[in-house]
Amino acid sequence: MGPMGWLYAAGALPLGLWFLSTAVAFHLERTGQQARRVLKASIIYIPVLVLLIVADWLVL
Repeated sequence: MGPMGWLYAAGALPLGLWFLSTAVAFHLERTGQQARRVLKASIIYIPVLVLLIVADWLVL
């Protein structure tokens, strides 16, 4: 699977879809509340993605 393994793929796919859904919701309805949701999602997304990379590295 390349440099990343199954643990990363299993976590990054739903995480990426969740982040994408918040961005699409903001695109469809450009309000301050939707903008804050995208900001919160990005703040959560990056650290969780890094944790998935580290966990995948430790498992392999």
